[in-house]
Amino acid sequence: MLRKKIKYVTTLINNYYFDENNNLVIQYQMIIAIIGSIVLMVGVFLPFIKAPFLGVVDYTRIGKYYDEIVIACGLVAIILALLKLYRWLLIPAFGSLCVIVFSIYKVFSKVSMLREMVEDKLYNNPYKDLIATFIDSMQEATSLQWGVIILGTGVLLLLLAGMLQTKNIVIPKKVNSPQSNM
Repeated sequence: MLRKKIKYVTTLINNYYFDENNNLVIQYQMIIAIIGSIVLMVGVFLPFIKAPFLGVVDYTRIGKYYDEIVIACGLVAIILALLKLYRWLLIPAFGSLCVIVFSIYKVFSKVSMLREMVEDKLYNNPYKDLIATFIDSMQEATSLQWGVIILGTGVLLLLLAGMLQTKNIVIPKKVNSPQSNM
């Protein structure tokens, strides 16, 4: 029973990735999508922002489940690329792009919310201006790091793979050449 299933799966793979001459046939889109997915998933673990008192923070510590969603989008993109469903790659690409942009917005809006909260809570406090100046300097010192570029590169590669026209790459089967005896 198990041998039949393994043989069936092997036959499916051979029919899906190999032509009639037993040459491996893949597309440029598949290569670009797999590379983009890996770059996207690696970008989650790279420096995302640099903030005062926090130092350099990677994307996994930014917020609720943002990193898991981006990694899930990367895995879905790899599966879609292996199934040769290239137009569907636009869904995980746009999904991860939306999550990344939203997380950037949330990081910078939290500092603005802190300023508004200080204005509301400390309206009669003589140290209100000092604290507001401190929060403004924190907001100016908060900056994006190079991990954002890696995440953006992964998203762009997925978008590119989803919009490219399909072009095959044929990798010929290795043929054993007869060795000459000298």
